Amino acid sequence: MSVAPTALAEVPDDICSLPLMDVPCRLPGKWDDEAYLTLAESVRRLVEMTDGVVEVLPPPTIDHQHMLGWLFEAFRRHIADAGGMVVFSPVPLRIRERNYREPDLIFWRNANDPRLEGTYLDGADLVVEVVSPSGAKRDLVDKGSSELALRIAGVGLSTTR
Repeated sequence: MSVAPTALAEVPDDICSLPLMDVPCRLPGKWDDEAYLTLAESVRRLVEMTDGVVEVLPPPTIDHQHMLGWLFEAFRRHIADAGGMVVFSPVPLRIRERNYREPDLIFWRNANDPRLEGTYLDGADLVVEVVSPSGAKRDLVDKGSSELALRIAGVGLSTTR
């Protein structure tokens, strides 16, 4: 078993040059929280970690981004005067040790929620995934179950079509 990459030594020199694919690309090694967060902060790609395995996710489609923008604006208008907060990906959300997701939308009823402090987010009141056809299993099965394990008050799903 590999250990966590040191200073991202096992990552391609330019992760952004990895081919854009419709499926996630797994990076070598078993990663720890610190190595994952360093990678997540240093690349312009969506990256998630499940049990120490890091995946570089395919870029979102135009339909996906359009739906995400519409949902973000709807949430933002709704909570503007209520004191809540909504953010959109990429923002690492810690599920548990060595497990991070980057949900499309993350919502808190209180903008001063202590879970908003630090390098990563440590819980939410609601997460929303815009489900694209190429990522349906991953969004509906894999990510949904791990986010429910976090005991988030709700997991919302929306489709691009």
